[in-house]
Amino acid sequence: MKHIITLSAVFLLCFSGSAQLVMLHDTQGNMVNSQTVVEWGSVADPLLTVHLETILTNGPQRPVNMRRYEMGVDAGTENYFCWGVCYGPQLAGDMPEWNAAAQHAVTLTPNTPVSNFSGYHVPNGIAGTSTYRFVWYDVGNPVDTAWVDIQFRTTGVGIDEANGAVGAFGVYPNPSAGSDVQIQLEVSGAVNELAVSVYNMLGGRVQILPIRSNTNRIVLPAAQLSPGVYFASVERAGAALATKRFVVTGR
Repeated sequence: MKHIITLSAVFLLCFSGSAQLVMLHDTQGNMVNSQTVVEWGSVADPLLTVHLETILTNGPQRPVNMRRYEMGVDAGTENYFCWGVCYGPQLAGDMPEWNAAAQHAVTLTPNTPVSNFSGYHVPNGIAGTSTYRFVWYDVGNPVDTAWVDIQFRTTGVGIDEANGAVGAFGVYPNPSAGSDVQIQLEVSGAVNELAVSVYNMLGGRVQILPIRSNTNRIVLPAAQLSPGVYFASVERAGAALATKRFVVTGR
């Protein structure tokens, strides 16, 4: 049985009125303050990583530090982060709140991007969802903060082959280069509760497409997807079995 370690709701209230000390951008340049960034992976992956760019929004040059909260993590996994320095992996639940050392605060200059933050998740062969909240704060005024949630979703190595329902699974063209996106499937046998869900980079589901016994291809018209990074996930009764990343671009 999977056990989930969850941050107390008391801490959740602490961030409801957070100011925007810094702007946080993902690798596509999207501002992700007060949002959830989702990173998909497989239980076979040794390490999952999210990099963010940090920009001090205003005021004088000053030191900024950070802390990490475990919001809901899978027991048996590990996690760590880099800010100023890189820390060593810690087992889930050992450090529900993890403060970067005071001497590792980073002095930021307004409007100058800094790319020294990374959040890491070590699946250790465990499928599930682990969410961490990272909070940046002004060392001289700790109530001046900004935050982002990073959620790591790990699935099995491949499609659930126990009932022989789905074989090959692929997405093409990738990147789309203005073309329709085609999801290739090999389906045989019972497909009860099987579907393909399409998620955007922030984890929002934008489409859900039932898989039928005669399905071997699903077409996503280019007009239905804005440019960006997406994930196609084969799911049974809402549980992810395998996930493919794809990119939608213009011509």
